[in-house]
Amino acid sequence: MASAGDGRLAGEVTESARAERAAAEAGRLLAGGRMAGAFLRERAQIGTALPVTGPEGEILFWFVPVVAGDLIAGYFRADAALSDWRWSSFQRRPDTLAGCPPAALWLDEDAIRQKALAVARPDETASAPLLSFDRVPDRIAWRVRLVSRGGGSRDVFVAGHVAWAASGGAVESYD
Repeated sequence: MASAGDGRLAGEVTESARAERAAAEAGRLLAGGRMAGAFLRERAQIGTALPVTGPEGEILFWFVPVVAGDLIAGYFRADAALSDWRWSSFQRRPDTLAGCPPAALWLDEDAIRQKALAVARPDETASAPLLSFDRVPDRIAWRVRLVSRGGGSRDVFVAGHVAWAASGGAVESYD
């Protein structure tokens, strides 16, 4: 296969290109109103598409936030090939943003890292968050590795207002 000139093979899609495609498709889905309603179509916008990684760092699916002001109203989820789309809402009712969490709790890496540090031991520091899940892919959460001065490490997860130690055990799936 021919080279694309930047070290990639022709036809290979970069992660950033796939993220752009995911955001564009989520924008079309939001505008179409079939998944998210008219209230959000008029008030919300699509955020940056983020890869959700598995235990080995592989991209399993995409998380595309829908943000209204400083709140996250919901998100689109697409498989790695961007062919299967789902919608999840934080709204309690389709005509209000009441109850939607601050977007920073889900999208701001510093806020997520600070939430992880709230459950850290005094000698632990937090690595950069990676969007992942705790055992079951439907439990989307930020994985943050806490590293001690002695070199040991452990993972914690952060989702919204909550942080918890990784449960361990094998990844479960519905396949």
